[in-house]
Amino acid sequence: MTVEIRSNPARPSRPDPLFRRLVFSEQAAYAHARAGWGAAPGRSASRPAPRSTVRLHVHAPPSMFVKYMGGLAMPSDFPAEPFEAILETTRKHRESTLAAWGEFASGWNALCWRYKAAAEHDETFTRSVQQDGPGPEPEARYRQENQLFTFFVAGLSALEAFAYGMWALVWVSGDAAFALKTENDRKRVDLRTLHAKLALHYSATQLEVEVGRVVNPTNSAFEEWTWLRNTLAHRGSHGRHHQTSGPTGWARREIDGEPREIHIDVETTARRRAWLSTTLGELLEAAALFTRERFD
Repeated sequence: MTVEIRSNPARPSRPDPLFRRLVFSEQAAYAHARAGWGAAPGRSASRPAPRSTVRLHVHAPPSMFVKYMGGLAMPSDFPAEPFEAILETTRKHRESTLAAWGEFASGWNALCWRYKAAAEHDETFTRSVQQDGPGPEPEARYRQENQLFTFFVAGLSALEAFAYGMWALVWVSGDAAFALKTENDRKRVDLRTLHAKLALHYSATQLEVEVGRVVNPTNSAFEEWTWLRNTLAHRGSHGRHHQTSGPTGWARREIDGEPREIHIDVETTARRRAWLSTTLGELLEAAALFTRERFD
């Protein structure tokens, strides 16, 4: 049977509404309908007849419902191929390494979910700036601040989840130096400690090089993202400064004697999401190569 998924033209959406033609099994289409994806007007969510066509109208931004990770619709810019290649390569070791695999699966699940959360809040924030401007009334301002907070927290969490998943995956491969048996073991894992551990045990591998490139102090994008997450999560939400030509940003603070200023416009989260997608793609490609070498 064929399932057509399209955004509902009767409801507001971003330009170029999503139209994707995907082929599912009859059971998958039925499950989607029962899960509340919705049927077209005049149709119920009852089980379709074999070889029938079901039209599901989904109000969603154009980047969603493109890539599927175990049934989860992911943004089109998520690096799905290396992500799933790692799962496919290591799946056969699951039963023999249940404790390690459980930690790996936890990190890999979080990587998907956090990236999707960041993508959704990027799109919602961008629409809000387009509609309400960078200096809106209090309710809209609250929504923008909430979207910024979740975007930066979830985005950095996606990178940290990658670090945790890869640390556990090396443990799955049989390297006891990467064991995560205690809470203290688990708490110490982030991208920087992953790089230090890889440099000690797997120096000069592509994975070690790529992780090192991200956490290098000269990588201003990663340093900025970390600073923004820490500022929003622990230090507050700062005022915005405006000029007649547009916003001059928010969170103006002195860091090591240098002022930091973040501009609020339609590129505030979109540009950083592009960096996050590219960075995760490079990390996952290196991780896929590392995994093939360790497991094949």
